[in-house]
Amino acid sequence: MNLSAPFICEFYKDAQEKFLPYVDFLFGNEKEARTFSEVHGWETENVEEIALRLSRWPKASGTRKRIVVILSQDVDPIVVAEDGKVKKFPVILLPKDKIVDTNGAASLLTLTFDLASNPPISPLNSSPISPLVSPTLLPISVSTLPLVSPNDSHQAAILT
Repeated sequence: MNLSAPFICEFYKDAQEKFLPYVDFLFGNEKEARTFSEVHGWETENVEEIALRLSRWPKASGTRKRIVVILSQDVDPIVVAEDGKVKKFPVILLPKDKIVDTNGAASLLTLTFDLASNPPISPLNSSPISPLVSPTLLPISVSTLPLVSPNDSHQAAILT
């Protein structure tokens, strides 16, 4: 699931709390994570602590752990919380002349993660798409690609 936007964390707190026990992978950016923390009275803006607390949110199944990924909106590293530990992955800086458009970059990273962990069935030929292929290389727009996963046990929702 994706935290989607700060206002979602503010105005749909109850709905998010109902979904979270069923979420295996939770994505969000720093602002969304900090808003979630504020709305829940956690009194911290530390993204690593917020990611840890979200990863420890009770699960309905009790059999799979939750992984929380906080994507930066800047040059700060990506934060991943899993099993009570935080890992940080540095952002590879590109020269400004190499950046075409950053709009939707986090959504594309989330989609790429979902494709890698749940190869969908292609709407064109009903064969699995290689998880190693970047969605930017697909012959059709990723925003219109219907994703039907052969593995229903690990669905990731991308709410943009």
